Amino acid sequence: MSSIAKAVIAFTALAGAGFLLGHAGAAQAAERVCTAQVPASGVLHGPVLHVEDADTLCVALGATPDQWVRLTLADAPSTSMIQRASLTDAEANPRGTLMAVAFSQNVDCTIEQGDRAVCTLADGRSVGALLRQPVARVVGKDWR
Repeated sequence: MSSIAKAVIAFTALAGAGFLLGHAGAAQAAERVCTAQVPASGVLHGPVLHVEDADTLCVALGATPDQWVRLTLADAPSTSMIQRASLTDAEANPRGTLMAVAFSQNVDCTIEQGDRAVCTLADGRSVGALLRQPVARVVGKDWR
């Protein structure tokens, strides 16, 4: 067998392994990171240590993900609104917009119903309202 054929076989095997690992990682990513129970009512206070999508974040009540509470922002704009407000679809990154606004920030989240809450930053500004600001979309497009 020629060295070129061996190289092609080796590359194909590596590409296949990478494909399989990528799908295994995607399956793991689909699992919930934040597993603490959402209280029936009240206010949660803590840093945002995980952003799941355009309107879902996790407030850390402790150091480990089993102490992080997954909340859906009750006042978040729709994902399509963020995309329409961007100059091009390539620039739209709704999850990145939430990352830019809330990641690593201390928030107070008032539970409304189920996992839905209104969260505010330490200065009192609503996270949902900030998501509507053009500057958040601009900064958010570069987040992954």
